[in-house]
Amino acid sequence: DNRAMAALAIPPHFARDIKHGRGAAVALELNASNLMFANNVLSTYPEITQSFAAAAGQKLIEGLGQPPSQALATAAPVRLNVRILDNPTAAYSSFVLPGLTVNGLLIAIYLVASTLLTAEYAALLRGRQPAWAIIAGKLLPCWLLSVVAFAVSIGLLVACFPVPLRGSVLQLLAVGGAVAVAVAAFGLFVSSLSPNVIVAMQYSAVYVMSSFLCSGYSWPTFAMSDLMRAYAALQPITYAAVTVRDILLLAVAPGLAKNILILLPFGVVFSAAAAAVLALRRRKLPAAPGEGRP
Repeated sequence: DNRAMAALAIPPHFARDIKHGRGAAVALELNASNLMFANNVLSTYPEITQSFAAAAGQKLIEGLGQPPSQALATAAPVRLNVRILDNPTAAYSSFVLPGLTVNGLLIAIYLVASTLLTAEYAALLRGRQPAWAIIAGKLLPCWLLSVVAFAVSIGLLVACFPVPLRGSVLQLLAVGGAVAVAVAAFGLFVSSLSPNVIVAMQYSAVYVMSSFLCSGYSWPTFAMSDLMRAYAALQPITYAAVTVRDILLLAVAPGLAKNILILLPFGVVFSAAAAAVLALRRRKLPAAPGEGRP
């Protein structure tokens, strides 16, 4: 009924076959519908079986008159010791939660930014403020609140879940601020293109559904096709999620500076593009009765 995640099938004459030196086979059966359980079993069973096989072989050799230490060395001449770094317990919470936190925050930033212009487009287009001032006025508050939300999210992640913070808080804030400005600017660009909120939400669905999957967080980019790798390079989360996880678990992110230098121009380019689209749509807007073109 699929309630068991793993099962070990031991044959009826298992102990007798080992004592008679005939060897024995056991079967490990896994329910891989949830890979979290299957991967944990696959990562731990070799050490367990090796220890049991060495102990059984030691007992057999001791029966031939060898002392215990020599019998163990004969039964298991090579012993494998595993040392797991940075995530010693191989906990999925430490691996998954930083990525999910960053992904959820970026989705929230994008959903907010992608509707900032569409809700009041007519008033903005007929206003006298320059396009760059409108974009800056929308972007700066969104960015500041996003950085605060990022800091609170990481704080809750460390305080409420078993996720360590081994790196620098300033580095976390640097990558958080860079990705926040990139996503907010991209959202404003989408908002500048969208005629209404409904269309903006439709565009959002495409971004939300694919961003985390193609970010390289769980599915590494080197295993992707060239097309998917190129698409991943256009996603801001690609340069943030793994970096945040590395700072939390490894205390250092090798690509930190490079990723920030990619995210900041990303934000500048899309902010300028949003301002250009806004200015273009303003020029094409018919003048209201009684108003003349300057």
